[in-house]
Amino acid sequence: MPDALPHSGAAYTFAKRANHLRVQAASLTRGARGARVNTISLGVVSTPMGRADPAGESGVPMRALIESSGTGRNGAPNDIAEATALLLSPAASFITGTDLLVDGGVIAATRSAAAPGWPARHGPAGGRRRHGVPVPVTASATGSARAPHGVRPAPAPLSG
Repeated sequence: MPDALPHSGAAYTFAKRANHLRVQAASLTRGARGARVNTISLGVVSTPMGRADPAGESGVPMRALIESSGTGRNGAPNDIAEATALLLSPAASFITGTDLLVDGGVIAATRSAAAPGWPARHGPAGGRRRHGVPVPVTASATGSARAPHGVRPAPAPLSG
């Protein structure tokens, strides 16, 4: 089934969602024994790999996303350590079965269409869409449009 999810972004999103569901299920079974089960989803963190991504092929849109985020910067390893310490502390005793998004507001910026290159979430149906969901439009050297690596598209607006 190598063609089941031909686009790497779709495969990433699918795997991420499957992990969230796995954590929710595990929080129920393990919670009965007093454990808390959570995940942390990272944004771009200033590590060797995190610094290489914005310098690579998807660098321009990735930098635009970071600049339009609430913090306007890459994360630092200490940002992730502090979030982990919070989840492990007694202060988080009622937090289980969830994913803590530690990305400096990048996803919030993409969902609010604050990031350049992203179509307005509630605007006209213009812009590129995949499965009815707006996706960022960036041009590669060949002229084809693609979403930045590791950035999931904003969800479709709820109707009703």
